[in-house]
Amino acid sequence: MGEKWAHAPVFCALAQVRHNPVCQLGEYLPKIQEALRQIGYPDARRESLALVRLPAPSTEPGTPPMLPRFEQVPRVICADRERTHACIVDPDKFREPLSIGRQEPHED
Repeated sequence: MGEKWAHAPVFCALAQVRHNPVCQLGEYLPKIQEALRQIGYPDARRESLALVRLPAPSTEPGTPPMLPRFEQVPRVICADRERTHACIVDPDKFREPLSIGRQEPHED
């Protein structure tokens, strides 16, 4: 099956809210970051995710295959000072809080 990690990362999302995609997320990020800073998440990092969208294959004979689309999706991760909890803001969802830690080694 594989080796167990001695200090495997542990993630636990308590809540995730999905919403309609915000196409211009960049315009709203300063206000979102400030609101999260005020409630205890001052460490903000902007990232860009590489997303590959694969189209469904056509059932029509003779139809040329559609090519995959590559997109860059912006996101912001706001963490607390100890970097043990974080909120993640994506264009179509908000996850809060995400607990980030290290799993203690265990004996079998």
